[in-house]
Amino acid sequence: MLQRSRFCFLCITRDAVRGGDPRGLLGVLTALAVGTLGYAVVFGSWLPVPMRPGLPPDAHIGPVSWVLVLAGVAFGLGMTLSGSCVSGHLYRLGEGSVRAPIALMGTAVGFLLGFISWPFLYEAGIRGAPVVWLPHWLGYAGTILVSLAVLGLLALPLLRRLPAGAAASGPLGLRDVLRRLFRHRWPGWLGGMGVGSIGAVAYLRTEPLGVTAAIGGVARAAGDALALGSGQAASAFSVLAIAQAGDNIVSSTDLYGGTWNLFANTLRRQGIEVRFVDPADPEAFARATDTRTRAYYGETLPNPKLAVFPIAEVAAIGCSFGVPLILDNTAAPFLARPLEHGAAIVVYSLTKYLGGHGTSIGGAIIDGGNFDWTAHPDRHPLLTQPDPSYHGVIWTEAAPKLGVAPYVAAARSSVQRDLGASLSPFNAFQILQGIETLPLRIQKHSVNAEAVARWLALQPEVLRVIHPSQQSGEVRVRADRYLSGGYGGLVGAELRGGARDGARLIDALKLFYHVANIGDARSLAIHPASTTHGQLSQDEQAATGVSAGYVRFSIGLEHIDDIIEDLEQAFATLALPLAAE
Repeated sequence: MLQRSRFCFLCITRDAVRGGDPRGLLGVLTALAVGTLGYAVVFGSWLPVPMRPGLPPDAHIGPVSWVLVLAGVAFGLGMTLSGSCVSGHLYRLGEGSVRAPIALMGTAVGFLLGFISWPFLYEAGIRGAPVVWLPHWLGYAGTILVSLAVLGLLALPLLRRLPAGAAASGPLGLRDVLRRLFRHRWPGWLGGMGVGSIGAVAYLRTEPLGVTAAIGGVARAAGDALALGSGQAASAFSVLAIAQAGDNIVSSTDLYGGTWNLFANTLRRQGIEVRFVDPADPEAFARATDTRTRAYYGETLPNPKLAVFPIAEVAAIGCSFGVPLILDNTAAPFLARPLEHGAAIVVYSLTKYLGGHGTSIGGAIIDGGNFDWTAHPDRHPLLTQPDPSYHGVIWTEAAPKLGVAPYVAAARSSVQRDLGASLSPFNAFQILQGIETLPLRIQKHSVNAEAVARWLALQPEVLRVIHPSQQSGEVRVRADRYLSGGYGGLVGAELRGGARDGARLIDALKLFYHVANIGDARSLAIHPASTTHGQLSQDEQAATGVSAGYVRFSIGLEHIDDIIEDLEQAFATLALPLAAE
């Protein structure tokens, strides 16, 4: 179709109406048939259930609306006015036309105006446009058959109008094909690459298809979500979406080392103060709150301290001030449901348990839709006041009309737009595979980790075992309250021999990998004081629960006997003199 028409639908229509040659229109119908098959295959494989609130729960695909017809008419008028499409202008440019550069400049201006005007047009006429929905029971297979049947009926009268001998030409040799492609058809594929690259940039910059599916997989029961390129980006964006220079957040001291460094240094350089408090005393959050406090931050199951955060208590305090609670639930997906206990925002590193295999990097921010950002508008000026970076939009007013959460809309449209950190399509695909097995994996992680914790508690070289099953008092009460189905896959051991024994133990392990990741199918071990928390001072390390002799284990899915056997042989080396190792 594209070769015959030089990418120009104007030529196709002209040939059919004036010349009586329907081959171009047949090419269009063929392309639509191929597109229908591809659309159904992709959506059937990656999006088995509609993710966005714009789709009715009993519908799969909306095939047509008057907006598409209007868009087609507008496109045809544009082609008529310009005399051709991008590729046609390139052909004329190659032939020496002096008007072609002007036409190409006009095309570029048209693309720019289209990008700028799209939000207005979408809100004004597209978002609420009536759509004819195919019934749910047809499914994707039925959709394919219906669509292909309609296209086939349209093709029948065109086939009858084919000129005699239209299909009589024989096949071309490879040399002729290459000559036509690279010597005569170069404006066609160059124009196609130019137009396609615009779509590719928009696709990769915001949310490609796999990323949308990944968002839905993580946030299916939540209000809205944003997928990002890493968990660290998710932690940063969760704050930057609602805090600016002069503001502050109140954070738990029980944090992953990378998050602590982000808060204590990077955000501070941006003018955002982070006030650290001990979560063992929930009232400490209230005492640290003032009129410029924008959020509370904590980790559900802090890595590596593993003392479960008092979610409901701190969330209630936050509600009394109009301050949302942001919780990093990376270490306890499926086991903990922070949104049900009052958290407003949940952050994940998709790299860890959700991905589950140490093969991909990603992050996510989830807005549970349970926090009223307008109840205390002065608390959240970035959401309740005009955003000068986006034509003065007020996110709490505009976002609900589009069916998205204001917080996520601001994070996506302002912070992600400017800083990037988009999740790649391939990482999204791999993370989707991991999410499918999360319930089975997290239970196995938990069972194995609890068995390792019991074994470590019997070892004379271990001063203390850090795991919820080994805790008591209020910390254990919170673990049992907020975790359901297990305590997660992390276990810590504080060794009597300090940093020296920590290094010796890790060097002696054979089954365990020495990797800073957690949540992998493989068992991992690391010495936080010299790695993940190595950039913190000794006082800061102590505040996060890290000592010189602390070793963190991320227990994998191997057979528990193999895991214990490796630990036994590694601990045996601690009893040997240094020279004997």
